[in-house]
This record gives sequence, C-alpha cells and structure tokens, in this order.
Amino acid sequence: MAVFNLLPMAILGILLVFAGIQLAVIVMDLGRPKDYFVATLILGITLASNLAAGFIAGMIVAWLLKWEKLSV
Repeated sequence: MAVFNLLPMAILGILLVFAGIQLAVIVMDLGRPKDYFVATLILGITLASNLAAGFIAGMIVAWLLKWEKLSV
C-alpha cells in the first residue's frame, strides 16, 4: 500500500480509465446474444456477491450454453 501512496491520485484515476476502456473493448468483441447474456450474468453476480462467484457461475452457464443444454 505504501507504493500507492507515492503515486498521485490523478495517475491512479487515469490507470483506472484505461482499464475500463480495455474491458469495454472486450465486450464490443462479443458477437452472439449468448455471449452478452453470460457477460451480463457475470457482471450481475459479481456486483451482488463477489468475483469468484460470478466467474464460477459464468463458466457453468457458458458451458451449458455451449453444449445447448440451456437456451437463451
């Protein structure tokens, strides 16, 4: 944490903006409605609980959609 105190908050804010842009570019590459559904599901579960739960649920739903055991 001491390293973060050495950096001005403006620089950390710019780094956060660049990380957000990179995530937006990844979402723009999604092509199918199933992919958008999985990304939205991961986002919702991550915001509601934690990142690990969102990741696990996303992997399970993506797997079920891939094998067409579930449809959207």
